[in-house]
Amino acid sequence: MVSVLLESELYALLGRRLRLRRRQLNMTQGQLGRACDLSLQVISKYEGGQIAMSVGRMVQFADAMGVPVSYFVDHLPERRDSSRRDPVAQSTDLADSHTA
Repeated sequence: MVSVLLESELYALLGRRLRLRRRQLNMTQGQLGRACDLSLQVISKYEGGQIAMSVGRMVQFADAMGVPVSYFVDHLPERRDSSRRDPVAQSTDLADSHTA
């Protein structure tokens, strides 16, 4: 589970991950932009956490940089607040209690 993050914190974490991979590949912002049909200014905004990264855009970046989409999200911090449970797990627990 992912902790409750401010949107700006999430954007910044995803942007840092994007920049890290791009630099590992010795790729410029312009090169990544061309591979994704985006301007280097837009790439800079993604890396700076100034704009939201949609799942579709994550897929595009992952494909362009040869990593799975999970590369962007696997590093996010774990949720430590056990009082806030996954709603899917809660609905499964309720369904199980009705069948018992």
